[in-house]
Amino acid sequence: GGEQGAIRLAGTFQPELVLAAPVGLNAVRDTRNRVTASWSAVSGATRYEVSLFSGSTVYASSFVTGTSTRTSGAVPIAVSLSAKVRAISASGVAGPWSATVLVR
Repeated sequence: GGEQGAIRLAGTFQPELVLAAPVGLNAVRDTRNRVTASWSAVSGATRYEVSLFSGSTVYASSFVTGTSTRTSGAVPIAVSLSAKVRAISASGVAGPWSATVLVR
């Protein structure tokens, strides 16, 4: 009959962490038309990608390690902005985008 063998895995096999979508996203304009976004931390995330957009136009996108960020420049008040955020794991895998919120 056939020989029974064992396959040895090199190193430790770690299942890929599936990150949750961030919740509690809040995005607000200040008096100088800068946008501050904040959200709740996601377990297992090492950084977050934040996107500010209007329709198909992205006005600002950045990677941050904390749970809040502010645009460095002003966004015209006439632009109706939306915001979304997603968590990224240490291995660089992005989780799903959060629900989109309107910038107030």
